[in-house]
Amino acid sequence: MQMSVKNNVIEPGLLSNKIIQEQFRSELFKIMDKALKKVLTTGYEVPTDQKANYDGFVVIGAGLPRTGTLSMKSALGTLLNGVCYHMMSMIEGSPAESAFWAKALKGGVTPQEWRDFLGGRGYRAGVDYPLSRFYRELMEAYPNAKIILTTRNPETWYKSVKDSIYKGSLIMKKLSVHLFLILVGKTLTAKVMDDLGYLPAKGMDKGIFTVIEEGPDSAQKYFEEWVESVKECVPKDRLLIFEVKEGWKPLCQFLDVPIPDVPFPRLNDTASMARKHRNLELMANVIVFGIPACLGIIFYMLYNYYTK
Repeated sequence: MQMSVKNNVIEPGLLSNKIIQEQFRSELFKIMDKALKKVLTTGYEVPTDQKANYDGFVVIGAGLPRTGTLSMKSALGTLLNGVCYHMMSMIEGSPAESAFWAKALKGGVTPQEWRDFLGGRGYRAGVDYPLSRFYRELMEAYPNAKIILTTRNPETWYKSVKDSIYKGSLIMKKLSVHLFLILVGKTLTAKVMDDLGYLPAKGMDKGIFTVIEEGPDSAQKYFEEWVESVKECVPKDRLLIFEVKEGWKPLCQFLDVPIPDVPFPRLNDTASMARKHRNLELMANVIVFGIPACLGIIFYMLYNYYTK
């Protein structure tokens, strides 16, 4: 930070102004970051009593995104009395959260680092991308963990992905949204999410977004190949193939826990995600283009008023 100095003494008024400017920037960043999280997480509510629990990481989700993973996050949190990792954990987290997954995409995470990142921070389970993409590595880090493969109709999976997370990835590449993500320090998170969509996972030839762009036949084939690869990789006694519409019973039997006296969670439909994307784009347009335009008009009017 540069300041004018007179007789080797920092001018007090200038110092005060700099401090105020820095405080303003900090508060503005907090407000924008809070607004972004609100837009992206509204409708993703899970029970608020799910806290860190250091009894161990015991469930690895191996299902693809848009297979009921948010419902599973809530359900596993209830059954295991702790928190379950999910894509929203990365989106809501600090830059260090995204940095870890960027490292994982490069193949640089050791079994001990996986244990520190998940069980070491009080997570009891994990589902959805980015975690499910690395189910093989996690099986090595947690050899006693059980694996749950969430699945659904492959034909409806294509439409669900296309109308939700794929469409969201396109929105994040728009100029206003990209600039907004820079302002709130989420560019690495956006890059990791894009890489997760386009880079092939281990054992697969293409990424999810690639097959979505190729069309329903390619996407359905990809989904079926993913399911088969999980079934081939995971021992039968450690694997549950599960659709969220089945409810509590098969899940509780697999985990050997009692059935809770609450309805099975049903969260995050495609329509609610589409609303989040529209709200994100609207907020980005207002902050990146709208506010500067309004300020420009105000300054222009003031300039004309005082120079006449």
